[in-house]
Amino acid sequence: MTVAINGCQNASDRWVSVINNENRTESRTCSPSSYSEVYFWISQHANNRPSIQTKKGLMWIQDDNWEILGEWEFGGPKVLLAKIDKQPRDYVLNISADGEISLIEK
Repeated sequence: MTVAINGCQNASDRWVSVINNENRTESRTCSPSSYSEVYFWISQHANNRPSIQTKKGLMWIQDDNWEILGEWEFGGPKVLLAKIDKQPRDYVLNISADGEISLIEK
């Protein structure tokens, strides 16, 4: 599957860390209340999932069966972030004021 994160819109009052665990040089921090350039592929490898740290906590993301799923570090069910209907597809990370994470098609 060819899916990427291409940008971060951070509406929160805290810095957001976007960590690419396959290639750490592509990891970025996103300023509060701003848009930041970030770019990385979402991998199908469960042990190298990218992660996003917001004021709510740490979320790992992965693609699985034509969906992008998030999993918070503190547990709970996986969160459906997007259904993929075609590829290639780019998404912008959307961080809400309270640190929730969603994806917007680019």
